Amino acid sequence: MIWAVLVSCLISSYWLGFDEPSTYFFNITRIVETLFFIDFVLNFLTATKHPITLIETNDLLSIIKQYFFGYALRDFIALIPFEVVFKDTIIIKLCLILRLLRI
Repeated sequence: MIWAVLVSCLISSYWLGFDEPSTYFFNITRIVETLFFIDFVLNFLTATKHPITLIETNDLLSIIKQYFFGYALRDFIALIPFEVVFKDTIIIKLCLILRLLRI
């Protein structure tokens, strides 16, 4: 997953500094975003520690609640394919800055 973060960071930085990357980089970005989506879904199924007792819990409702009120919104915003949703390059660049802040 570390290489996916590195690739995302490099391609987003290139997109911000220069113009739209080639189709090859665009396709790599889609693959990396798919990996981040899988990670997003799996985070709802990963056992967590109770914040007070520090006992590991496998209770699905507790895991979902802890992730939803923790990092879920930040991760969801990072999943949005801004390059596909928006066509204006200024808006895309502003949204990519938000994605880079997550990293």
